[in-house]
Amino acid sequence: MRLLAPVPVLLLLSCILSCDFLPQSELGDPLFPSVEKPVVVAQQAKLVKNPSLQKLGAWYCPVVFNDPIIRALCAATLGDVPPDEQLIFRFELPFTISNPNSFPLPAVELLTSLKLFPGETSYHLAALCVTFCEDGDVECLSHGSGSCESDEPEILSTDDLVQAAWDYLEVYIESEMTGQVPPELKVRLIPAYGDGVVLVTLDLAPEPLLEALELAFEEHLEEIVDDENVTIVIPYSVEGAIWFVVENFGRFGVNYGPIEGKWVL
Repeated sequence: MRLLAPVPVLLLLSCILSCDFLPQSELGDPLFPSVEKPVVVAQQAKLVKNPSLQKLGAWYCPVVFNDPIIRALCAATLGDVPPDEQLIFRFELPFTISNPNSFPLPAVELLTSLKLFPGETSYHLAALCVTFCEDGDVECLSHGSGSCESDEPEILSTDDLVQAAWDYLEVYIESEMTGQVPPELKVRLIPAYGDGVVLVTLDLAPEPLLEALELAFEEHLEEIVDDENVTIVIPYSVEGAIWFVVENFGRFGVNYGPIEGKWVL
């Protein structure tokens, strides 16, 4: 069964660690006197699903052209305008987290922000706050406030991404018929002096792509209609933060990115 999860809220984790095992800190923050921040390395976002240029052309043709004859030609050659669910862009975002502490660290939240064509014509398309769930927590996937926020000025938070469209980026879940939270959305316990991997798959709706890709389709739509070999390159940039929780010390975040790359259609 496939479904799109709503944006979850922050979990209140049960006590995991004893402060007796906490080493001396290198954070320089009196709130966390005995915790070293982990190292978060985000890798390039891999596009795993995207609509064909023919479907995108059928969607864009009525936007780019006002001439009814050209629109009729588009419909005859490319087909009718497809529904939005056939125009989803899906990408995987993998992270490697290195924990320098002598105790495990639970990763509980992920903030992701996506831009296309970063630079002078940057389009800040979408952002999403994901909260990882504890096993058996049936109320995890629900709405709420306070997620992905930070009092640390150097840490990215939801307030830093007010230009992004929060409704256009969703967590993609492919689970069994039981409806259980899949592994990629469960709390990640990063082992002591070890590494952990977090993989989140995200869906981007087509609406925010309209302005960003309109110029490309103005240039290539006639070639797509003529069924010529066309390649469209979409530069992207992904950045955000991951939050961790330690008993008696609270919650702190670590930035990642920006990670830049290109998607080729």
